[in-house]
Amino acid sequence: MTRALAALLLLAFDPGRTLEFVLTPGSDPPLALQAVPRDSSPADTLIDVGGRSLEVMIRRGKEPVAIVFENGGGATFVDWEAVPDSIAARTGATVVTYNRAGLGRSDLGPETLTPVDEIRALIGALDSLGVPERRILVGQSYGGLLVVVHADLDPDRIAALVLVEAMNSRFIRATGEFIYSTVPSYSDPADDSQRLIMRMTRTLEDLAARAHAVEPALRIPIVVITAGEPWWWKEGIPEAWSRSHTDIAAAAPGRELIVAEGSRHHVAADRPDVVVDAILRAYRAATQPD
Repeated sequence: MTRALAALLLLAFDPGRTLEFVLTPGSDPPLALQAVPRDSSPADTLIDVGGRSLEVMIRRGKEPVAIVFENGGGATFVDWEAVPDSIAARTGATVVTYNRAGLGRSDLGPETLTPVDEIRALIGALDSLGVPERRILVGQSYGGLLVVVHADLDPDRIAALVLVEAMNSRFIRATGEFIYSTVPSYSDPADDSQRLIMRMTRTLEDLAARAHAVEPALRIPIVVITAGEPWWWKEGIPEAWSRSHTDIAAAAPGRELIVAEGSRHHVAADRPDVVVDAILRAYRAATQPD
């Protein structure tokens, strides 16, 4: 599945003061993307989760914090580009990227697999790997829905969220059936890629409803990144997309909105400095003394 398909389809693949930061191309971000030597190299491993394999890339750190990346709908962990390595270097935290069922080397799993099943499998994999229990989740596109629900399922261990051009229930509700019109339908899926698309489409409504119920009530730091360049092709949709991100950031104390100027949907490729800066903001907010 191509990056373009993942970006366009999203599925086939994300009483306080709201702070807004606009980072412009060519400017020096507050905490710049740079390489710093680390003690350990990434380890790519397969973890058994209920009889199927889950591909996990782990960068072990010395700080008692884990930063976990959740990919976009049809993306694999390579689509985060250099961001995970930079974050591991800058924070000393354990950094985890992984491929959901049916992507990379991860098994597709049964047709009945749900997003909540996948979140619980990830939690089990993180526990089996012994990563720190204080965790920050970073979700791109369709992954934004997943990290919101993850935070609700494991509230005692999730310290902050970073939503990168995140698909969200506010947008879905504001635009009706639009998102479903962007996804191909297969009456008889011919391969695992098509089966994955159909499973994600079939389970989207329940996932979005669950995210809608819990997102406004989350009381942890949340950094929201929205693209500075419109990329949806239908009239009115780019505005609804941007507005949904603004509304998430304004919904509760401790949330921030960052506009990634010069970037379209794939911010990790277009403006990796913005993604790194956002994660570092969340890291500071989640680890500073109360």
